[in-house]
Amino acid sequence: MPTPLSNPKRVRHPWLFRSTRRARPTPSGEIRGSSLTFTGGDEVESAVNLKGNAWIVDANTIDAASSDGIRIHSILDGWGASNVITANTISAAPGRLGIEVVGAAPELGNIVGCGNLTPSGVAVPTNVACQ
Repeated sequence: MPTPLSNPKRVRHPWLFRSTRRARPTPSGEIRGSSLTFTGGDEVESAVNLKGNAWIVDANTIDAASSDGIRIHSILDGWGASNVITANTISAAPGRLGIEVVGAAPELGNIVGCGNLTPSGVAVPTNVACQ
């Protein structure tokens, strides 16, 4: 098991975030019931980058005007596993994915729920099958 880089995190409603900050992998946490607006540029590929384990991203509104909505990465051995993304409303940039699971992450028990929708109520585009 990887050595934790920080304590578990919680972000709960009614938070509103605007950020272009990058972070290291962290153990479990949750982002739930929040509104996240991402106005970053080309240097950051998604509004939410999950690089840790056992994160829950649920019931959020994510506006990613210039990027993908959410990405799950496995950038270090043992990281990027057992994350759950469900019931979010995600607006991604044209031609980008609402949710992308990259690298080894598709084989690490990550779950993308079928209830992740665009603001118009259509399933968000993703590169993995929803569950």
